[in-house]
Order: sequence, then C-alpha cells, then structure tokens
Amino acid sequence: MPKDANIYDIARLAGVSKSTVSRVLNGHKGVSEDTRARVRQAIEDCTYIPNNSARSLSSISTQSIVLLVHGITNPFFSRIISLILENLNGKDYDVILHSCELDANISMADTAISIYKEKRPKGIILLGGYFEENYPSLKMIGVPIVMASTTVLKTEDRSWFSSVTIDDETEGAKIADYICRNGHRDIAVIGQYHLREKGMAKVFGEYGITPTSVALDYDKAYLFMTGYKAARKLLEQGKHTCFLCLSDVLAIGAMKAVHEKGLRIPEDISIIGFDGIENGEYTNPTLTTFVQPFEEMAERSVSTLINLINADCPHTHIILHTTLEKGGSFCPLQE
Repeated sequence: MPKDANIYDIARLAGVSKSTVSRVLNGHKGVSEDTRARVRQAIEDCTYIPNNSARSLSSISTQSIVLLVHGITNPFFSRIISLILENLNGKDYDVILHSCELDANISMADTAISIYKEKRPKGIILLGGYFEENYPSLKMIGVPIVMASTTVLKTEDRSWFSSVTIDDETEGAKIADYICRNGHRDIAVIGQYHLREKGMAKVFGEYGITPTSVALDYDKAYLFMTGYKAARKLLEQGKHTCFLCLSDVLAIGAMKAVHEKGLRIPEDISIIGFDGIENGEYTNPTLTTFVQPFEEMAERSVSTLINLINADCPHTHIILHTTLEKGGSFCPLQE
C-alpha cells in the first residue's frame, strides 16, 4: 500500500465499493458494523487522499492543503471531515487527509512538521488534538495553520495560528448547570476533557456537588466500548441519577450498559451526551445532547485558511457555541 492512498485504495483494501467508503466517512446509516469496522481499519492502515479532481497521486502539486486529523474514526470528526472536503471542493487545491493514529508513537505536531517538509502545502488544518507542549515546534511551519475543534489555551501566544473552536470551559459549565438545574445531584461523569471538566467543576462546586468520575485511557476515550465499560463499572459502584458523558460516543456506549442492567432510561437514570453525532438520533430513547455546530465549524475553518493563503490576513480565533438537542434520554429528577 502506498504511503498516500485515495478512496479507491481504501475501498479495495476493505473489500467494499467506493460509495460504501463514502457512506462510512459521512456517518450514514445502512452500513453494517462489520463493514464499517473494515473500512475504518483500512483508513488506519494507510493515508487517504480524496481525489475529487482525478489528479494523479504521483503528481501532487504545491497547490495542496493538508487536513491532519486526530480521531479519524470518531463519528464526530468523520462528519466534520466530510463537510471540510465539501467546502474545499472546487477551490482548486489538492487535499491531503492524514490520520495521526497511523503514527502512534509520533505526536500530531511532529506529524504536521514532517508532512509540511515533505509536501510543502499551502496551508494546514489540524482537526482535533492538543498542542500545549508543541506550540514552539509548530511555529516552525512556514504556512498558515488553522486549528479546528482543538484545545487552544488562552494563555498561549495565539498570534501565529488561527482557530475555530468552541469554548470548552464555558460549554462544560453549561452542561453541568443544565443537569443541576433539573434536580440531579448524584451525577457520574464519563470522559476526560480538561477544559470541559474545569468548567463543570466550577458549577458543581456552586451546587455543593462532587460527582463520581471514571478514569479512561486517553487513546480510547472516544470509543463506544469505553463508554459501555465505564458505565458498567459505575452501575456496580452505586446509584446515580445521571451519567454526564463528554461525548455522544461514550453516552451511546453507556446506554447499552444501562439497558443490559435492566434499568430504564431516563426513569431510572438519565444520560446526556455532547457533540450531536447522527447516531444519537437512532438510540432508544433518542439521546439528549449538546450539539456542536458541524457545518459552521467546517465552513469557517476552510474560509479562514483560504483567506490566510490568498490574502495574507491576520490570524483570527473564532468561538462557536453548542445548542441543546432534547431527546428522550434525560429528564428532570422527580423528587
């Protein structure tokens, strides 16, 4: 398998059609879990370059944009990837999509530097990840960088890159306040996300609450199975009225564990997620979640990068906001 592969190579490796690969990337239903797993494994086994213009892989020009992703199999990022590619379509750039999971022992920052040196793109979008310790090395990259849905610390020098993110600390406080205002006090938190947890902790402190939490392996923090196992452990430890999950993937996994325990959602325990992935619309009951603005995040990431490339504009930092999507998995605590 070549180091850089396109959607046809992914389809051939997974033993499926090109349209099936597209459906998996777009998060559409109608694809079996076995097929979905094969496609995701194929993506992890090689780098994928969408070949929208039918250009030869051997003739990648300097008119390219790199989209470097941490968490490419996470449905949240799969949807944003699809939207970013749609927004770049027709912009006359080759798009190089690279998953940093391919290089498990190399940081995302080192991967970005290596790809920059090899491909010399016009710009880079970093989707996901955490770069606090790598800001100095990333500064060496000599093209515009846009960080999308990444952890961007306000204390860092942000004059040399752009970002399109939510304010995780504010959003964490928002979800914690919503749960507490609805009467829940015996709360368990599933997930690890430093700034969201920081915002939540402040609100919980104001309500005099100390929630239960489950330590997760960072590399497995966004798997359905991780949420399932965490919820099973919590259900064995004691009674909670609400599982606050820091991603929808974890929430959906937790729902399976609650159902297996013979408990009702939300009558016996409420579950609330974060992200707004399509999968939550098909759970039973439907998932209550705080929805990130997929379309706007993708559109503004692309437009910001194109403006930086074409007009040498100053770097900007765009803060977006979540919206509450009420499903059937959460209800106020009945005293």
